[in-house]
Amino acid sequence: MSPRSTVNVRFRHYLGNTSWLLTERIYRVGLTLLVSVLLARYLGPDLFGQFSYAISLVALLTFLHELGLESVLVKELIERPDDRARIKGTAFVLKILGTLTMCLVLVPLCLLLNSEPYFNLYIAILAAGFFFQCLSVIDSEFQAIVASKYVAWSLAVQTTVGAVLKLACIWIQAPLLWIVVVQLIESVVLGIMLIYFNQARLGTMLKWTFDPELARRLIRIAWPLMLSGAAINIYMKIDQVMIKAMLTTADVGHYGVAVRISESIYFIPGIITASLFPAIVNATGTDAYQRRLQNLYDLVIWLAIIIAIPTALLSPLVISVLFGEAYHPASSVLALHIWAAVFVFFGLARGKWLVNEGLSQLVLLFTVAGAVANILMNYLLIPRLGIDGAAIATIISVAATTVLVPLLFTRTRPSVWMFVKSVHLTRAIRETLTYLR
Repeated sequence: MSPRSTVNVRFRHYLGNTSWLLTERIYRVGLTLLVSVLLARYLGPDLFGQFSYAISLVALLTFLHELGLESVLVKELIERPDDRARIKGTAFVLKILGTLTMCLVLVPLCLLLNSEPYFNLYIAILAAGFFFQCLSVIDSEFQAIVASKYVAWSLAVQTTVGAVLKLACIWIQAPLLWIVVVQLIESVVLGIMLIYFNQARLGTMLKWTFDPELARRLIRIAWPLMLSGAAINIYMKIDQVMIKAMLTTADVGHYGVAVRISESIYFIPGIITASLFPAIVNATGTDAYQRRLQNLYDLVIWLAIIIAIPTALLSPLVISVLFGEAYHPASSVLALHIWAAVFVFFGLARGKWLVNEGLSQLVLLFTVAGAVANILMNYLLIPRLGIDGAAIATIISVAATTVLVPLLFTRTRPSVWMFVKSVHLTRAIRETLTYLR
């Protein structure tokens, strides 16, 4: 086979792998959003707020379950394919121990924050599901061998089963506890699917072994990523926890439905960047590098703006049609929160550039700054502006992460100027007209 043919085969292989992930992601996002709409209508703001709050509180500590191991595992499995049983077994035990630690930390946190026993029951059930998600080490090997279609199938089955069961709960008018249990069942289904594909394609799990020395090395490599994960979790979920502490669960419900709509589009820049960034990397060191990078930023930023404008203008209609008049307070939150997408889209695209430039160590610093800004602004704005204040806090914190803090560093300052160029309306129109000619 000629080198050109080999390249074409590899390209088709990677393209097929990406298409599986893209199809699965679109399917899951669409189905999850549909079920969320129906659940919110069925439960009402107060019960939906309880559900959202329990999920958010557990999500704050999932970094202890993940341990920052995913990308480290993929790299290890690619470099040492003959040692995969020891790598997966060690990572699996580490994840089990991390999940136990997460549950132990949740106990005093629940006692501190919640006086209602049913909240603690919901949180315990949701946390239990993460023991089954420890089997995600299987996902890492499928990523390493570029066979993510099996993971895509597993996730699609998990989402489908969860959707059917939640719709059944709505149909029979089941209590919220049953819906929380469905979340646990989803994790069990995913675990079963991963075990099945591991057995069918990778071999038996009985060969997995634990190596204490490898465990220490994995933790030593992954701990900065774990800290970054902690900051991201705080950055993304602390708002709903603070709303519950300062306001009511109904306010969490109103805020939660707006955020679910707003955040449902966050997968878009990841797909665009994954598709276009190889061409940018290939142009490193040439004049085309900066031009292609600027074009990528222009694309994702203006795509976010194009989505944000009608969403903000039509937010009362969107909330009314999807969730009903009971969720009317969510319309102002959606009109504000959707603008965070401009910074989020840019930040996700810029993240690949940071890695390519060898600046990935700054990601932790930026994320921690965003998390601190989010907590501070929520503390200041929620008592004054209610749930609209939480939405404004989100915009300020993502702006701090993607634009303000990077201005302080010489090597990341150029990316901020590129952001400014992208949002410059007259320049965007001029560039578009030039391209059309």
